[in-house]
Amino acid sequence: MLRCLQLKYPEVTKYISCLSNFLHRFAELLEKTFIIPFAFEMLVITIALSLTLLQIRVIYQLIHLFVLSLERQKLTDHSLQTRDKIFNSPWHKTSVRSQKLIMMVMTKCLRPSFLSAGKIYIFSLESFVLQVSMSYFTVLSSF
Repeated sequence: MLRCLQLKYPEVTKYISCLSNFLHRFAELLEKTFIIPFAFEMLVITIALSLTLLQIRVIYQLIHLFVLSLERQKLTDHSLQTRDKIFNSPWHKTSVRSQKLIMMVMTKCLRPSFLSAGKIYIFSLESFVLQVSMSYFTVLSSF
């Protein structure tokens, strides 16, 4: 803990830049690693929702999609909260050099991290609501 307090400005800049780059690369690695399984899973869920007329099975599929979307939404929320927490901190009371560093970190946080299924479907609660609406429309239009 004391080591962190003794860091000089260039070391802090390097550390924050390295940490920020690592977090973005990690989110991109997750995206690249799971792009095909997520796409396949979304394809199976979409087909199951479209073909299933049994209410219990539809409810199960919707719960499954909701859990997937909720967990991936947390990643997006945390990436956006980082920027907000930095902005709401007393950054204006720091030195000009530190303010520039903070601005650099906030600019990197402008683009939220997210996971998608085949770069077609972005997992989020908004996408979940859209998917549920489309499923209900499909079921209702089949009658």
